[in-house]
Amino acid sequence: MSDNCFGCPLLGRTKVSGEGNRLINGERDNEGKYEVVAVGIVPAYEEVTQGRPHVGKSGRIIRQVMDQLGYKDYYLTNTILCELPDDISDSDRRLSIEHCTPRLLEEVKDRKPKLAIAFGNVPLRALTGEDYKITEVEGRVVPGIICEVLPISHPAAMLRERLDTFPDFVDALQSGINWLSGNYYFPLIPDVTIVTDYNVGDVLQKIENHGMASIDLETTKKGFYPYHRDPDTIRCISVAVSPNEVSVFPQGWERDNRVKDVLNKVKGIYQNGQFDCGFFWKAGFKTKIYYDTLLAHYQMDERPYAHGLKHLAQKYCGAPDWDAPLKPYLTKKNSSYDNIPDEVLYPYAGFDAVYTWQLYQAFSKEVPIDGKNLYSRLVIPCTNMLVDLRDRGIQIDPRRVLEIDEILDEDLGKSWKELDEMVGHPINPNSPPEVASLIYDELKFPTSPHYGRSTVKGAMALHQPHPIIEKVLECRALRKLRSTYVQSLIEFMDDDFRIYPFLKLFGTITGRLSSEDPSVLNIKRDSRIKNMYIPKPGYKIIEMDQKQMELRVFSVLANDEHLRSLFNQGIDPHGEVQRYLLEKRNIEFSRPKVKAGVFGKLYGRGKESYMREYKMTNEEATDLERAIGSMFPGITGYNNLIKKLVHEQGYVESYFGRKRRFPLITNETKHEIYRMGVNFAPQSTASDINLFCMLYLYENRDRLGIIPLFPVHDANVGEISDVDMIPTIVKEIEDYSKDLMNGAINFVLETKVGDSWGSVKLVE
Repeated sequence: MSDNCFGCPLLGRTKVSGEGNRLINGERDNEGKYEVVAVGIVPAYEEVTQGRPHVGKSGRIIRQVMDQLGYKDYYLTNTILCELPDDISDSDRRLSIEHCTPRLLEEVKDRKPKLAIAFGNVPLRALTGEDYKITEVEGRVVPGIICEVLPISHPAAMLRERLDTFPDFVDALQSGINWLSGNYYFPLIPDVTIVTDYNVGDVLQKIENHGMASIDLETTKKGFYPYHRDPDTIRCISVAVSPNEVSVFPQGWERDNRVKDVLNKVKGIYQNGQFDCGFFWKAGFKTKIYYDTLLAHYQMDERPYAHGLKHLAQKYCGAPDWDAPLKPYLTKKNSSYDNIPDEVLYPYAGFDAVYTWQLYQAFSKEVPIDGKNLYSRLVIPCTNMLVDLRDRGIQIDPRRVLEIDEILDEDLGKSWKELDEMVGHPINPNSPPEVASLIYDELKFPTSPHYGRSTVKGAMALHQPHPIIEKVLECRALRKLRSTYVQSLIEFMDDDFRIYPFLKLFGTITGRLSSEDPSVLNIKRDSRIKNMYIPKPGYKIIEMDQKQMELRVFSVLANDEHLRSLFNQGIDPHGEVQRYLLEKRNIEFSRPKVKAGVFGKLYGRGKESYMREYKMTNEEATDLERAIGSMFPGITGYNNLIKKLVHEQGYVESYFGRKRRFPLITNETKHEIYRMGVNFAPQSTASDINLFCMLYLYENRDRLGIIPLFPVHDANVGEISDVDMIPTIVKEIEDYSKDLMNGAINFVLETKVGDSWGSVKLVE
């Protein structure tokens, strides 16, 4: 017992001492020197039971990953050695940390490590004596009291909340291996030159001579909208030509033609270049994106939210918290960079550019511009295409916007009044607590084991048909239609009644595009909304839909010869399922129900799901499963293959090389992971085919007389000047799609044309 134990609120409780991973004569060496000491927070239940540290679920992950990454010589312990009672107060917990910290420091000192790993904020503060926040320094080696310290979030939080953050956990631990082996990337501090009338010639000559530069800009006002009626503009431009040399062009230089000429010529390296190029193009530049570090990392890590510059620079470059000087000037109410003085903003802008360059150096080895990979063939060409298409904008009919807004406002008011009358008192259909009380307390509907007292659409559907629930959903749908798809257009229209949506290449796991400012890709099949979208003068709106593309792709990926034969003969598989049920079982199923059943079976839905969602009997659900099985014999084999790949290699790969990674699989998550794995390859491959086709139309826009606007699911929407070109376009896109899959499957393009998107009619 240490002298520090006296007065500790945990005195007398079970201790779990540290242990090393090294064995001497079959016994663990818990006293010798160790290269690494890994420190957790407090013993978990399993640790107390077994009397060993880091043997619970979180500890096993720590040990396993450290072993796999190559940590050969390490010692494991906790900041607090004693078990914590469940009812311990915050003050007693703080007091126990205070009493145990000297013991921890002595324990670490005795092991004479080169590196300590702090799993969580508690050991981080104990080992460094600093009030670090682990989210700000995770994966970056920092000075410690005894030795250098590597901060990493404790895996318990990951297991509780976000299994998809496991790659970040692994990457952070990899930083320790890099540091120990001498391969740790130490950040380079930028040498910043402020451009003036006196040095601009030399600066531009240096950039042009180099031929490649990382480019970043800071913006004014809100900072996001170059195409508003009152647009944000460029505050400064930072250009780096090496890992630490950067020039900052203050506001005003974006109007200089010499600057435009040079930045248009060089191979531009960007972090989210679509954003920067939107401002550049609005200012009269024609910059091109040669390499985008955000999109490169998206090929390495498909999670949509994992690509921020600060996060990547800290993770791969060991970057400091370089935006800290900005924080005193930014508040929740006013976060505009207009508040930041030039002398503070310009050095910050320099950091942005040099870390983009350093990330390019780190990523270009794994994701090169080689003309062969998906990044070179599709991603970079598409990001440049989307810059141009955004700059062109999409025409909106303002009269229809106002008409539809008024109609939806009246419809919503009427539905809301009817709902109040049905319920017998006022109720807000958009308030989850009020709707939950209505459904589960007043109407006495049972709570679902899956949803609980939720009021999301899926939970509400379990209690249909019911007039009150249907009216609640109707009110919600009308409100969403009006706010998301009508009023947002008014907010984002310029003086020429055009919108400039930002189409994101990194917004989904599969690679399917997403959109914002405003959203245009998830519009419901409501002709009133689509009628607002019109072509520019002399053009028609064209919608080109790849029929049953996801199933066609699946037939190739699953090597389902029967299904592929049906498609190549022009036979509708869904119709075959309907016919089978009618002839064999005398059951008539609607096409939407059959289609939902097919995709449900393909993506792992069971019979119970059919019965619950479609109100089927057990016999009906069994018949549907049998019919689908007879028409789609490849489903079972494909699902089994995906399960095998998930376990053997930890990822699933699409036809074009995108990956869906599953680095951490537990008994609790494996079935959901199987479902995600089965979904991924067909959906991602189909999405990329549609994107390839959009790029093909863009690159041949002058010859074909067509300008693509945006993709929607398996379709592309655009403007066409000559409808007589439609047969040529259809033939070329069908052939091109088939070629993309090496001739394995035929594709069918259904085309519609009209004077607005909502009025398009089928072209025979």
